[in-house]
Amino acid sequence: MNKRIKKFFIFFIILNIALFVNSYVSYAGTESTDINGIDDNLYPGIKSKIQTLQSQHPNWTFKVEYTDLTWEEVINGEHQYHGAVNNPSNLVPNTSASYAGLWICEICGKEKCDTGSWYCASKEALEYMMDPRNSINNTDVFQFLQLSASRRFY
Repeated sequence: MNKRIKKFFIFFIILNIALFVNSYVSYAGTESTDINGIDDNLYPGIKSKIQTLQSQHPNWTFKVEYTDLTWEEVINGEHQYHGAVNNPSNLVPNTSASYAGLWICEICGKEKCDTGSWYCASKEALEYMMDPRNSINNTDVFQFLQLSASRRFY
């Protein structure tokens, strides 16, 4: 798969997630920097992945945001506009065989969206892309970077 297309796809999904959360969901979330306090029963595998990155990068600060939303609420919220061909919320490119099969919405199928270069994303694609465990590594973790808190160098 072309790395450029993959990076664009990941960026596009994350952008849609951010827009969805900011525009459509009200939640009373809490933040915590206590990584050791993450409940492994509720969030399996996340604590160990963050701890691994903390040990490799001791100057990095990790903050966990608890949204009080269930996994099902988030996935269903992202997938609810799957049939809006002229205004879809999550897309996969129709130009790559890498996004065939489980990446394409089981309801919309290969009905082209937007400019005709996209298909509606499946729930499986959303679940994979939204699961932070798939992105807590040395390169992909930066998609979670809180830009408003980053340092500015002039």
